[in-house]
This record gives sequence, C-alpha cells and structure tokens, in this order.
Amino acid sequence: MTAFTTHTLDQLLEHDRTIDFEAFDHADAWAVGQRILAIAHERSAAITAAIWLGEQRVFHAGLRGTSADNDQWMERKAALVRRYDASSWFTTHRLREYGIVEESARMGLDASTHTLSGGGFPIRVRGTAVGVAVVSGISDDADHTIVVEALRGHLEDQSAPASGRAIRHTVVFRLLHEHGSDAEAEFLDTAAKTLTAIDGVVDFAVNRQVSAKSDLDWQISMVFADQASYDAYNAHPSHVAFVESRWQSDVAVFQEYDFAVR
Repeated sequence: MTAFTTHTLDQLLEHDRTIDFEAFDHADAWAVGQRILAIAHERSAAITAAIWLGEQRVFHAGLRGTSADNDQWMERKAALVRRYDASSWFTTHRLREYGIVEESARMGLDASTHTLSGGGFPIRVRGTAVGVAVVSGISDDADHTIVVEALRGHLEDQSAPASGRAIRHTVVFRLLHEHGSDAEAEFLDTAAKTLTAIDGVVDFAVNRQVSAKSDLDWQISMVFADQASYDAYNAHPSHVAFVESRWQSDVAVFQEYDFAVR
C-alpha cells in the first residue's frame, strides 16, 4: 500500500480554507465519489466513502475488505464535521492542542455519535457548508488525504478554463434518405470513415434515435482533447470537403451541440 503523508495543523487549516466550490450538486457528489474510489484502487486501499448534501446521503460505496463498522465510523466523522464546520482531522488536531484526546460530554461530543478521527471534510459552496465527504478504512491521515485529493481534483476540474478541457462534439440529424436504404447506410459509413481519419478525433460514435420525442434520427458524436484540437478538426480539408460534398446535400435538418467535458 502506498505510504501517506502526515499533515501539520497549518496544512490541515490550509485544506479547509482553500477547498471551496462555485457550485456543487448531486452530479458533483457522484464525480467526487468516483474519484475517491479511483484513488483507493490505485493505492490498493480498502475504504468506504460517503457524501452527503444537507442531510441526504447522495453517494455511498464500500470496497472489499470493509464492513458496516466503517459505515458507523463515517456517520460519526460526518457529525464532527457538522458540529465544528471543519474537517474532522483538523478539529481532532486542534482539540489535541488543548489536551482533549477523546470525546467528552462537556464538549458536547458523545462517543456513540461523534469521533475524533480523520477522513471527514466539509463541502463548501462560496464559503457555506452544504455537505460532507467522508472516507473510512485506513488511518486518520490517509483517510483525510484521499478525501482531500478527490475534492481538490474536482475543484481543479471545475476551475479549468473551457479552452483547456476536452470537448464533446455532437450533431443530431435527419437524412433525406429512407430508413434502411442503401443510401442511408452509405452516408453513415462514409461519415465514419472520413471523420475518424482526422487527427484528434476520439471516442467516435454513430447512434440511432429510439425515442418518439424527436424526429431527428441519428447522432454523431466525438471527443477532442481541447479547443485547439476541435478548431483543427473544423478546419481540416477532409472535414470541409465532407460538409460541402455530402452533409449539405444528404442532411435534411440538424442540430449541433458542443460541451466542455467535466
């Protein structure tokens, strides 16, 4: 298992002060949860992870080697985060400086509902706590490290300018050709062969519409590493020739969408 760094109180405070999102919803919780699991798999760490938004647990996963006991640890770590509005590991360190090394009634801490342990971290949006992310299963500092790396990684993804992020290019359309015709099949085959041969095109797909909610029958999608790759594709002679010789003559109507990949 990979060794984890031991943090100082100042480093823990820096974590609490700098991890702050512009927005954070259920999709973000899922993305952070998946990132936590990826880090754990990479380091062969047996952990459980949970993310709450408000009082709702919106993500929960346990890897092999963990048990329901870890779930209870996560509940208690999350309770400490909510009480002190700080990471559970920072709070634990701070209380230790005052000689407090275990939960006590005079601190309003019940050992059955709170724990002085690392691995719980507040999810803040513009300074306001909106949830908690928790990891349990290794050691206090290791649990803290994983949840911080996952949250910080997601924050960096959110903050990255769109021009530096991958772009998913999607076009949905209806052809002039009849469904099932040779002309339809030939157009789709030509599109696939032509466009996938252009540098920068990855994750290319042609999909057929199955919903009655739209009269656009086909979708072509692909991903580019960044805006520069997408711009190069648009200007590529093969793409330009395909649009002029086939797209304009064979496509009845279309809609185009370009998304920065989160």
